[in-house]
Amino acid sequence: MAVVDGGTHALIDATIGGSGADRQALAPRLLRRLEPGVLLLAGPGARGAEL
Repeated sequence: MAVVDGGTHALIDATIGGSGADRQALAPRLLRRLEPGVLLLAGPGARGAEL
């Protein structure tokens, strides 16, 4: 799972889990990279309403 800049496509941060890793478990590791005013767009299958 990664956080990428939408304009430049620059990789900001990434995290790796095993083949059975749940996206819900990996996402909080990346949320620390977001700052106020940043828009997060999630891909299909992302269930992040709780986050």
